[in-house]
Amino acid sequence: MKILEGKRLAAVFAAYIGMFSLYIFVPSLRAWFVPIAILVIFLSVAWLFWKEKPRGISARKVVFSVLMAVSVALSSVFAVLFVGKTEDKVKTFCDETLHTAEGYVCEVLYEEAYGASYRIALTSIDGEDMDVSANVSLSYAGGFEKSDALMLEGYISFLSDDGFYQKAKGVFLSIEAETMEKTGTHALGGEAFFEKIREGIDKIFHQSLVEGADFATALMTGMRDKLSGALRLAFTRIGISHLLAVSGLHLSIIVGAFDLFLRLLTVSKKKKSLILIVISIFFAFVCGLSASVVRAAAMLTIFYLSELFGERSDSVTSLFLAVFLILVFRPYAVYDMGLWLSFLSTFGILCVMPMLLSFSFPKKIPQMWQKILRFPLMTLGMTVTATFFTMPVTYLAFDGISLISPLANLVFVPLIQILLYLLVIFLIFHWIPVVSSVLAFLAEIEIEWISDMAFSFSSWENIYVSIRYPFVGAIILALIIGILLVLFLKKLHPAWIFGVFFSCALAFGVAWGIYQANTRHLTYLYLQTDGKSDVIGMVSGGKTVLIDISTGGYAMQRAAVQALPDFYECEVDTYILTHYHSYHANSLRKLSETIKIHTLLLPEPMEESDQNELSMILSALDGDVSVSFYQSDASSVLQMGDISLSLPEYEMHKRSSHPVITFSALIGKAHHFSYVGSSGMETFAVPKDTDVLILGANGPKTKHIFSPDAISDVPLLILSDENILHFTEKERLFGTVISAEDYDGYVRILFKGDG
Repeated sequence: MKILEGKRLAAVFAAYIGMFSLYIFVPSLRAWFVPIAILVIFLSVAWLFWKEKPRGISARKVVFSVLMAVSVALSSVFAVLFVGKTEDKVKTFCDETLHTAEGYVCEVLYEEAYGASYRIALTSIDGEDMDVSANVSLSYAGGFEKSDALMLEGYISFLSDDGFYQKAKGVFLSIEAETMEKTGTHALGGEAFFEKIREGIDKIFHQSLVEGADFATALMTGMRDKLSGALRLAFTRIGISHLLAVSGLHLSIIVGAFDLFLRLLTVSKKKKSLILIVISIFFAFVCGLSASVVRAAAMLTIFYLSELFGERSDSVTSLFLAVFLILVFRPYAVYDMGLWLSFLSTFGILCVMPMLLSFSFPKKIPQMWQKILRFPLMTLGMTVTATFFTMPVTYLAFDGISLISPLANLVFVPLIQILLYLLVIFLIFHWIPVVSSVLAFLAEIEIEWISDMAFSFSSWENIYVSIRYPFVGAIILALIIGILLVLFLKKLHPAWIFGVFFSCALAFGVAWGIYQANTRHLTYLYLQTDGKSDVIGMVSGGKTVLIDISTGGYAMQRAAVQALPDFYECEVDTYILTHYHSYHANSLRKLSETIKIHTLLLPEPMEESDQNELSMILSALDGDVSVSFYQSDASSVLQMGDISLSLPEYEMHKRSSHPVITFSALIGKAHHFSYVGSSGMETFAVPKDTDVLILGANGPKTKHIFSPDAISDVPLLILSDENILHFTEKERLFGTVISAEDYDGYVRILFKGDG
């Protein structure tokens, strides 16, 4: 690789990182791993001897060859020990029997009257020493706190393969605890010290800032728990979520501010370098030693060490060394998507930085304007580079990507930089009353401005698009190959990388246009159900509707939202509640923090209890979602794409205060869909032209069901109510997804998922 030419240590570290990661993420290659490692070693040595044959082999080249071979061999051995020993060992306890475990609380995930969940570092299972963590759930409020030493009995299960976020924390197990009791207190040592520092910083911000304290704490310490989910979603939708997570950008600005401060104090260069090394490491600990922060801190430390000893540092070597050290000392970080996003974006920027720095404007443009224009062009170039270099990780770990990310970074990056400088200066001088008040006032205004703009940009429709289209995988592969070809060229031309970016973006645009032209007539209908609550999803013409016929619980709503990426949708245009329930306020709040909901459609309140629940919903959403109302008498119709939806009608039975929900839709011009809630079949007349009928689970208990003859002609019947299974031989289908397509005058039904 041209960029690694002359950087032998970087190549050694790259070999280790590559082989270790390959073993972890490509299980199918594990059986061939040792032969592959031997082949890599052989090719490395053979290439070295072939290249240097005319001039002979120097001792330095031989040492490099040996180091490369040792690096690959060690990565192989360490990967086998790490993955094989850890995962195989814990899986032996996942046998649906009761086990006894000991450990201590690392984090309280939630604590409610009806249950609790904790992240616990396990020290033993059934008396056998253990060094993994588990998410432990209780069916009651445990009242445990961080650092409590515990003994528990419970049923152990292994996390699924997609639990990268949990595995990055060393969490491999999930435990449903039957009993759990405190046995003492575990000493957290240095962790407790830095926890107090984080709490101290948070306290300083809350004493001076009114609305922006949580935002300031998140930027300076990485503590994002108190940030509203709506704000985090807004940052994700406009492609600037990395600005909320403490990373290289934050750390470099924080350390840079201290660098400037020390220069003003005329501190000598060596003392300054030593102080900045300490500050870099200190802030890495304050920020919780997340992988991306450790990467940035390691690179800064190497840079200032080079200055301290009068050597010239190499950014590429520093980057690979930092990731190498992270994986050696904290191998679970291999699952941390934040580390790979940070690594790839930094690597990409280092690849194109020479071109960005050497770019010159036409001489006709005045020098002043050149200086003004250089910053936005540099920011735009780095943002585009980071976006494309991280695309493989984004494709594997996330559902979508923001179309306005370059524009948003151009606007928000300088604002965040200014804010970080303000916050650092504020922390240094917060004890001076007048200075503190002025800085707090300026920070508060900027935080409010940043938040308002983020919400405003995020409200735009279709700015966050799916990358799950079937053609995206091929484009990502072409992107990887194109970048590697450019980097391996004998003469590196960074401008060619932007040519690869443009070609892949153009390919995506063309493929997306062709795909939409061929599928725009499709309408998707799906059901999420647990046999008690239902959520109906409809996707047509690029618009999405979710119809919630549930008891207000979050599980079915979340499942319905998670199904949307299967239809290449990443937002909800209209969310419809069929009736009010006391749990809806909390579940809708959580849902609106997970996915963008543009409009919430509610039935007009009919009773005082409805009005009370409506007030709780409006308070929980806090203006983040547009709210409209409809009449519950089947007179309201919603037009969306090829769907004409008659909004839910419900009637009341004397034997129950729960409404009976029914509604229907016309798909295209000829295809009919109907939903009938439990006990609605007592009075509901099935239209003869119904193509899809869902007999739902939600509602009063069914007493009298209509004759099977009434539904004998329905092409597709979906049952989610176990109580009506006895009257028909048709199969009950859970979570069924269908695609209704006009094809030669009839409906072609395509099944996906269950059923």
